[in-house]
Amino acid sequence: MNYFTSDLHFGHHRIIEFERDRFKTIAEHDDFIMSKIEQRVKAGDTLYNLGDFGFGSLSDDIIERYRKLPCKKVLICGNHDTYNKVVNLGIFDEVHKNPIFLTRRILLSHEPEMCSPYVLNIHGHLHASYLNSENHINANIYMQNYNLLSEKAVNKKLGKLPEFNNGFGAEWYYSKYVFTKEHNDKVLNEDGSINVEETLKYWENFFEEMELADGTKKELKKVAGRELNTLFKDRDENFYIGVWDSENKKNVITPADIEIIPADNKGYVANCERWEKYYVNGKKWGKMFPRAKNEERYLYIKKED
Repeated sequence: MNYFTSDLHFGHHRIIEFERDRFKTIAEHDDFIMSKIEQRVKAGDTLYNLGDFGFGSLSDDIIERYRKLPCKKVLICGNHDTYNKVVNLGIFDEVHKNPIFLTRRILLSHEPEMCSPYVLNIHGHLHASYLNSENHINANIYMQNYNLLSEKAVNKKLGKLPEFNNGFGAEWYYSKYVFTKEHNDKVLNEDGSINVEETLKYWENFFEEMELADGTKKELKKVAGRELNTLFKDRDENFYIGVWDSENKKNVITPADIEIIPADNKGYVANCERWEKYYVNGKKWGKMFPRAKNEERYLYIKKED
C-alpha cells in the first residue's frame, strides 16, 4: 500500500502558532504525528513524504523512530529540506530534489504543479488551505487531520478525472499548436497557429463516404477510436462500429446500438459484459450528448451475440 504525507515540520516551533495550535509544545506535536505514522504503516508499504520533513534541530528520538518504520521511505524535498542534510540522516530509501511522476497520471511534488486535465498532483506546501482544483490534493498532515493520505483515497480522487486521452484535439496544449506545414484537416492562422474555432467547425461538418458490411455506402465521420474498434456516426446521429479486418485490411462497419450510462451505476454496468466502454467527457462528447457533458458517464456499444 502506498501512503502520502507532507509538511511534518518536525522540530519547527513556529508551526504551532502558525497552524497547529492544538499542541502546547513542539515535542508534543512531533510525538503525536510520529505515533500516527507508526500506527499506520507496515512492512511492504511505501511512505511518500512530499517535503518539509523538519526544520532546525531534529530530536534523536524522532530520527530513530522514523528510521525504524518498517516501510519503504521516499522523500521529495521541500523548501525547508536541504538535500545533503536529509540524505545524511540515512533514514530515507530515496531522496528526490524535484517532483516525480509516480505513474503517468499521478505527479508527486512539494509545491503544487501545473498539470494536464488527466493528471492528479499530490502536493504539500499549502498550510491551512487547499486549491479549488480537481487535479490537486494537499497531503499536508494538518490538512489530512493528522492522518496519512491513502492510496485508496488517491484512486478515488483520480477516478473523478477524465481518462487519459492523447488523441489530437483532446490534449491540454491543443490550442497552442503552431504548424510549419499546411494541413488539409485543420484551419490555420497566418502565423501557422491553429484556429481552434474554425477547425472544430470543419471537423463537425466533415463526413466521408464509407462502405458498410452489407455493401451499401454511407457518409460517416469518426467520433472515437478504441484499440481496433472505431465508432462512427452519420448525419442523422445514428452510430456505427468499425471492427478492423486484418485479413482484408479494412474496417467492417455495422450499425451500433449504444447507451449512455452513469458511471456510478455499477450494478447495471456489471451486467453488460458484452459492451465496449468509452469514457464520456465534455470535450469529446459535449455536443453529441449534452446530458453527459462534464459528468461521469460511460458510453456502451452493444456487440453482436
